[in-house]
Amino acid sequence: MREIIEWHFNPDTGCEFWLNKAKDFGFNPRKEIQKFADLRKLPHFEDDWLRGGPMRRWLPRGLAGKPMYVFETGGSTGVPKSRLQIDDFRTDYEIFSKNAE
Repeated sequence: MREIIEWHFNPDTGCEFWLNKAKDFGFNPRKEIQKFADLRKLPHFEDDWLRGGPMRRWLPRGLAGKPMYVFETGGSTGVPKSRLQIDDFRTDYEIFSKNAE
C-alpha cells in the first residue's frame, strides 16, 4: 500500500490528476498514509472523475513514453467512464493464453 501511495503522489511518477488532487487534501499522503487505516484520510473516489477528459491527466509520469489506450465502459450506469490501459491488455491476454489450453 505504501508503494502505491508513493507512486501515485510522487511528483516523479504520479499522474497529473492525483498530484493536483493532493494539493486540496491539506496533508501530504506520502508522509501521512503509512498504514491501512490511514486511507480514510483520502476522499471517496468519485465516478465522475472517470467521465470526460483529458485522459492524459491519468497517465503516470513514471509511464511516460509508453503507448496508452483508452478503455470506455458501455455507459450502463450513466455517462460512460474511461480509464487508461498501458500493458493491461497484454497481461490479460498472456494469462488467458496460458489458461486456455
